[in-house]
Amino acid sequence: MTNKFDYASFFDLSIDMLCIANGEGYFLRVNPKFSEVLGYTEEELLDKPFLELVHPDDLQNTLAEMELLGKGHKTINFQNRYKTKEGDYRFFNWRAAPEKDTGLIYAVATDISIEVAQQKDLRQLSAIAKQTDNSVVLTDVGGRITWVNKAFERISEYSYEEVKGKKPGEFLQGRQTDRETIQLLSKAIKDKTSIKVEILNYAKSGRTYWLNMHINALYDEQGNHEGFISIQSDVTFEKKNNEKFLEAAARIQVLIQNLDGGMLFEDENRRLLFTNEQFLKIWGIPVSPEDLIGMDCSEAAANSAVLV
Repeated sequence: MTNKFDYASFFDLSIDMLCIANGEGYFLRVNPKFSEVLGYTEEELLDKPFLELVHPDDLQNTLAEMELLGKGHKTINFQNRYKTKEGDYRFFNWRAAPEKDTGLIYAVATDISIEVAQQKDLRQLSAIAKQTDNSVVLTDVGGRITWVNKAFERISEYSYEEVKGKKPGEFLQGRQTDRETIQLLSKAIKDKTSIKVEILNYAKSGRTYWLNMHINALYDEQGNHEGFISIQSDVTFEKKNNEKFLEAAARIQVLIQNLDGGMLFEDENRRLLFTNEQFLKIWGIPVSPEDLIGMDCSEAAANSAVLV
């Protein structure tokens, strides 16, 4: 038994734009996908030269491609822009072949507008990421690295070629990296949620450094998860200075606590910052120094009952 193939249904049901055109620049037949993408009726598309729909900046290249088709050459991956009925432009990728005897052109067009927009966004992001001092890392849905900027290479001491396809935690985290922070990162990646953490990483040389890390999930126009972007600022200098300050403050606090004289520190709003045991003994205040932190010193002075 011979199966008869329904070419008309194939033409009309195709998810790509199929058309037949002549050498004079008119569509002779278009499938419904053309109307769906561009917004014109079939009659409107057949009634005018299709070159009127081509973006002015793409016109010369389109004419040159038509000339090649007229000489019997095939078109593969030719791109231009077509104007929609609403006035914006869609990017098309064309494949076409001429019929030698009739000169008719049989063509398939794919709407690549979303891909072109994504490539533009990626180029802009890449340009920004290359200039920033912050480390930027892109990963796929599995958390494996697909791109890093120069700042990442400088801070981590790893080149892109060394880390491509790896998970950051496999080589950046070490013995002193906080386990709870690692678990929080793993959960955020599993749940595809944003997270901001401070984490201790290890450079290639073994040097440790602190990062303020912000991770966001990336999605395409249809809401499909594509991967993650991590923006990281090196806060090692600030972290070490803060640790030194806290150490110095602790030493000063011990020194003050052991002084024979009473001492009291207040801020510009007269809120008590610190006092020592000797001060409380001198004034006969039966509480611990910690109980007075944040108290309004002006009110306390005016009404000794607050302290006594």
